[in-house]
Amino acid sequence: MTASVKPSDKRAGTFSRRDKAQAMVLTRPRHMGKRTSPVNTDELLDAIPDPIVVANQHGQIVQINLSAEDFFNMPKAVFLRQDLGDLFPTASPIFSLVDQAFRTGNSVAEYGIELETPNIGLQTVMVQVAPIGVPAAHVAIQLGERSIARKIDQRNNQRHAVRSISGMAAMLAHELRNP
Repeated sequence: MTASVKPSDKRAGTFSRRDKAQAMVLTRPRHMGKRTSPVNTDELLDAIPDPIVVANQHGQIVQINLSAEDFFNMPKAVFLRQDLGDLFPTASPIFSLVDQAFRTGNSVAEYGIELETPNIGLQTVMVQVAPIGVPAAHVAIQLGERSIARKIDQRNNQRHAVRSISGMAAMLAHELRNP
């Protein structure tokens, strides 16, 4: 639907705020109906495909998403009774990232962290830690599985090795036939 809004001012081509607002309402597509209520934070976190753990300054876990439940193979009720020291090994670089995020108030990331726990075994992950609030009262820890990228890289390396072996076999067969 197109709207024809005429300037309320006598000078041609100038529009008041009311005219602009009226034009925006008249030209709003139908699928952009009325505003809905704010998004539930649990639903928002659950929509993110990577595991996310939210912890406070004392290291207590205060919220997680469904992907974190799947990744750690642990229900939410158990998670919320633990702190980061129970979840990650004590020598994990995740603790220094969390500390840095709290101190600087900036997001930090590290790639290729090997994370080993009884529930998940050994996993290579990418970790991003972002402070929540100013000053930061909580941090969001996002774990990205990097095993898929590693597997693709290993497959490419295997393909190159197979090509080299098959090329060497072809050369050897040629030399045997034609000495």
